[in-house]
Amino acid sequence: MHPMKNDEELDQRIAGLVRSVGREAAPGLEKRIFEAAQRIRPRKKRARKRRLWLLALVSTAAAAAMAAVVLLPPRGELPPPITEIRTEFTIAGTDIKVVFFQKPDFHFFEEE
Repeated sequence: MHPMKNDEELDQRIAGLVRSVGREAAPGLEKRIFEAAQRIRPRKKRARKRRLWLLALVSTAAAAAMAAVVLLPPRGELPPPITEIRTEFTIAGTDIKVVFFQKPDFHFFEEE
């Protein structure tokens, strides 16, 4: 099978194949359908071009955003990790003060 030279030739080939296995259409119906299809076709091509431009624009923006995230250095350094947590409270009515220190190597939920 040879490649089709243009869309019109492809349309005629498909129409011929469909006619070869189908019944005859009512007089004038095929012509009206073909004319309606010709009026719609240019809009499809313009919409397709717009969608392609939109797809290209979105793809370019996504690639630029990814490049910026990967290539640009961070603005500032991260804050240093917490070295310890100190909690103090006093038991009411007594002179008892409780002080609790939590170090980074303290693993509350892990058993040794």
